[in-house]
Parts: sequence; C-alpha cells; structure tokens
Amino acid sequence: MARGFECRRRKAAEKLWNIAAHQGNLGPSAVPTAGFLIEMLEDMPSSVQVETLDTLYQFSNCFRDKPWSTGLRALFFDALPLFRRLSTSSIEDVSDFSKMIIQNIEADE
Repeated sequence: MARGFECRRRKAAEKLWNIAAHQGNLGPSAVPTAGFLIEMLEDMPSSVQVETLDTLYQFSNCFRDKPWSTGLRALFFDALPLFRRLSTSSIEDVSDFSKMIIQNIEADE
C-alpha cells in the first residue's frame, strides 16, 4: 500500500479492509494495524486514502469493551490533527470518513 501503482495500492487497501475490518470483527491486531495505516495515510493517493479511511472508521467504532481498545483509542486521539486536516479535503469520501472518525474520537472523550 505504500508504493507501486495506484490500482494495486487500492486493491491492497480493499483486501486489508476485508481481512481486518469486515463486519466490525476486530481483534488486538487492530492496534498495530491502525498505527501503520495512520502513519502512511497522508502519503497515499486519494483512492487509497478512501479505502484506508473506511478501514480506520471501522476501527474507530471499537474504542470500548475490548481489552485492547484503550491503545487503539490513544492512536486515534494522537492522530486527531491528521483527521481534522483530511476532513477538509475536496474529495468527498476522504472528508466524510475523516469527519465520522472525528465524531467517534470526540464521542469517546
């Protein structure tokens, strides 16, 4: 997802979503996965950002009720400035997913 042709990067992001976030079935691997995705997010083409933000949005729905939720929430809270920047994107899906993630972060404060 970090390098290569955009279409391959987008497909990799789609596959990751299917593995890591499909139907909200997350596990403790969400914490390092989220950290990795957040770190790469700004350097992705917009089509890959959309898929990645969709995955991160699914992760952001799990800030409670799991032993690893505290670590996940901390990653998202630290990335709040990034999500705020992305929420002003001219690309509607990037903006919308970022805003939904921000809502989840702020709802959990």
